[in-house]
Amino acid sequence: TYHDRTFWFSTRQELEREITFQAGSGLYYYYFKHMLAAPSFERGFYELIIDNRTVSGQTINAVERLSLYPELITSFVYRVTGSQDFVEPIYFYVGAVFGLQAVCVTALFVCSWVMSGTWVAGMLAVAWYVINRPDTTRVDHAIPLRDNWALPYFSCQVAALTGFLSNNICSATEMFCYLTMSATTFTFLLVWEHSHYVLFVQGLCLLLLDSFDLVPSRKNSDFKHVLIFLEVARLEVPCALSSRRMKYLWTPYVCMFTAFGVCSPDLWMTVFKWLRLNRTFHLLSVPPLSASQYCPRVLAELSDLQEYYNPDTVELMNWIRSQAPLAAVFAGSPQLLGTVKLCSGSAVTSLPLYSDINLLRRSEDTYQVYAMRSAEDIYKILTSQKTNYVIIEESICTELSINKGCRIKDLLDIANGHVVYDKGEIYSFSKHGRFCHEIKMNYSPYTNYFTRVFWNRSYHVYKVNSVISFQY
Repeated sequence: TYHDRTFWFSTRQELEREITFQAGSGLYYYYFKHMLAAPSFERGFYELIIDNRTVSGQTINAVERLSLYPELITSFVYRVTGSQDFVEPIYFYVGAVFGLQAVCVTALFVCSWVMSGTWVAGMLAVAWYVINRPDTTRVDHAIPLRDNWALPYFSCQVAALTGFLSNNICSATEMFCYLTMSATTFTFLLVWEHSHYVLFVQGLCLLLLDSFDLVPSRKNSDFKHVLIFLEVARLEVPCALSSRRMKYLWTPYVCMFTAFGVCSPDLWMTVFKWLRLNRTFHLLSVPPLSASQYCPRVLAELSDLQEYYNPDTVELMNWIRSQAPLAAVFAGSPQLLGTVKLCSGSAVTSLPLYSDINLLRRSEDTYQVYAMRSAEDIYKILTSQKTNYVIIEESICTELSINKGCRIKDLLDIANGHVVYDKGEIYSFSKHGRFCHEIKMNYSPYTNYFTRVFWNRSYHVYKVNSVISFQY
């Protein structure tokens, strides 16, 4: 309901719904649509593992490169269950992701309950997860992202691990927890490219527990698997875990541990004795206090009728669909190219995938349209990537920021050596003007290499001329 109220999802056309998948996440939904449009599941799978219609000039294994296992499984289930007779593909896909979020919240509830011994802790963990939603999940605005598929499995793994390490469980429950932990760990590794970094840290924590004899002796043998994992894990963990997206991994467990701390009998027993308070009274008083503090804010969010609508992007995608050739190759920012691929199926020069060094270099080359480079330089870069059209975004070209030096064009100037330091200040300088500004002036030599074919308030699309004209 909240998602529908934000994006007015049920009243939008198909194109407008797809554009709501932000941050380049729409690329993943494109492959789900591709699997459904294929004559058979086998044929669709084959086209994905030998994909030469996504990145210009390259043949990639899209399943492996983009971790498309959720799309494969979801499309298979959609086909075999006959869901096409009663639910649209996009609703089935969105429903699958939201269903996993429910599993994630349930796992947090169970884990907090097991740790503290009271269901009140579970309720608090869930409540704080919902209250801090902007910091606990990205499912509101970027549904297809890999972490939205993967983190629910990690939550189940943590819950199963917590149960497995508990002292007072029977052998059948212990085996169930062990199998659940194994299955969810495997799935977590399969779905998300950053999962091994997370499991590396988790493995270190378990190793520390074992070192301090905090693990029951009869379960020590199971920790051999942890040691094996530590042997093969990569050591780029600090860089990976410093990225902003990792807050969506850690914040839910901050909520869980906070709830555990509030409701833990061992932690509070001394305080109760000192204050001569009853434990039950304390635990039952926490939910009302939390509700009185946060309910007004949550209710205000639900009553706020927002509307996400991007007419400029809709206009751009409609133009690409109707005017651009089917075999055209587009260059632009990776986030925008994900939307271009979803809405048009056209080939692109790069993808919003930041774990592939080759794609990162291609993205850096494309971003040179926002640097102070000559028309000839940009033309050579784009033609080397077999580009037919380049999309320039006003939001990047004219970006304003208080912190100078952090904008994309500032970083490009520094990388290209187009900056001058004077008395602690940084100034950009080059014999060429900024390409994204100069090309809009529609004069030579820019018109020799590029022809503007579309523009609105947010986007300018230029055709890369196949034959260079030297008219002045």
